[in-house]
Amino acid sequence: METVLIKLIKMLIAPLIFGVVVVGIAKVGNIKTVGRIGGKTILYFEIVTTFALFIGLLVANVMNPGTGMNVDPSSLNTSEVDAKTNGSELPSEGDFFLNMIPDSAVGAFSSNSMLQVLLISCLFGIALVHIGGKTAETLLNVLEKVNDVLFKIMGYIMKLTALATFSAMAFAVSQYGLGTLAAFGKLFIAMTIACLAFVLVLAVIFTNLFKIKFVESHSIYTRRNYAGICYRFH
Repeated sequence: METVLIKLIKMLIAPLIFGVVVVGIAKVGNIKTVGRIGGKTILYFEIVTTFALFIGLLVANVMNPGTGMNVDPSSLNTSEVDAKTNGSELPSEGDFFLNMIPDSAVGAFSSNSMLQVLLISCLFGIALVHIGGKTAETLLNVLEKVNDVLFKIMGYIMKLTALATFSAMAFAVSQYGLGTLAAFGKLFIAMTIACLAFVLVLAVIFTNLFKIKFVESHSIYTRRNYAGICYRFH
């Protein structure tokens, strides 16, 4: 059942990314603004991901949530991994950027290559902004309606989550014994601690980053109101 859920989700990922990215770029309506927002988003993503990796590694090494699973690595089936990687090594920087360009637009969607779909989505959104007018407005309205339908379908799929989780847990227990439940419980606790630590770190960082700007803005707003009141009484 868990395989069915994953396949259903993968079925919608590419069109969802395309619709959301295109609508997002077209709604902004200014390529320079999109670039500025994109740059800040990448910077934010890099900083936040670094903290997430550090916290995740720290909690994993302290709590060792995988202990007690009694899983023999030699008994695991790696055929699917080999099929995906073809036994090859990581691509070089040049190959990585070349692989972002699909052989065809349809091929990017059929193969679920996310970077290729993202590239097509960005180009489509930028072109839509440059075209403008009634054509762009019509296409944007259509894409928004399509997004609504796709998110509705995704809602239907998410209702299978509980059943898929039960199926995966039943398989794990039948394969590796009841001790697996304790290991999963330890994993859940470790994940909860890591998530809470991550949220607290972000709260501290962004509070310190934006506190000065907030105080300055509030001070300017107060001075303006005070000047306005004095002017009225005068």
